[in-house]
Amino acid sequence: MLTQDDFVAALRAAGVRNGDTLMVQSNLRRLGSVEAPRSKGGILEFYVDGFRRAIGEEGTLVVLTAFEDYARHGMTFDRRHSPSLSGALSEHVRCLPGAIRSRHPVLSITALGPQASALCDGPHFEGFGYDSAWGRLHRANAKIMTLGYAIAPDGMTFCHYLENLYGVPYQYTKLYDHPVLDDGVPQPGTWTMPVRYLDFGVENDQSFFKRCLVEADLARIHPVGRGQLLITDCESMVAHALQRFAEDRYMMLIRPPAFRRGEIPFDVKPSTA
Repeated sequence: MLTQDDFVAALRAAGVRNGDTLMVQSNLRRLGSVEAPRSKGGILEFYVDGFRRAIGEEGTLVVLTAFEDYARHGMTFDRRHSPSLSGALSEHVRCLPGAIRSRHPVLSITALGPQASALCDGPHFEGFGYDSAWGRLHRANAKIMTLGYAIAPDGMTFCHYLENLYGVPYQYTKLYDHPVLDDGVPQPGTWTMPVRYLDFGVENDQSFFKRCLVEADLARIHPVGRGQLLITDCESMVAHALQRFAEDRYMMLIRPPAFRRGEIPFDVKPSTA
């Protein structure tokens, strides 16, 4: 059974420090049992308290609080009331006193700590743009952690920011104008987000890039409970991604897209001469 002291010790051994801005995405089931009250709230508070101990009062805890139903089903997004669809820990953090959620209706994050407002306040019309919450995480050089798994094909949303930053050819910008509310108040604006083409076999896989980070000593894998965590930082991810994308623009896909000449995203029809 994982004690909170052991959890905090694992975080510190992995490189978490007092004052860090720490972005966490998690699969807590992979970590096994924890020494906490046998209730959902008790278990989630075990992890939040552990993170707070590791980063201290000057640190900021960040979680993904995506609401994909806005894009998939046209459901209204309310910054305060729409639930996080990114797991139990993220929803728990979203509801804590003092937590601030960013405004993008699909790709929001929620932060708890002194940097929460700097990361999450503002219009954030574009999902992964320069002034999105993800761009602000980059400029803050936040540490990025996957908790409960290490090398996996998904689970590190910052990788999609990297794709947008470099300009991969298998995505396009989609516009949304479904209602967005801030505590019930309608927010003006058209919202955008880069999305992958669906009909050319575009399948994301972050595993190769994560292994590259570990092999370059830019990320660490550390045991915690029955599982593992992987931790890196935004600047390391950006620098290494730009290098890897220059070598292979499809390095975050299972295979290159099966684009067809004469069809979007190609602009010129095949020559008949």
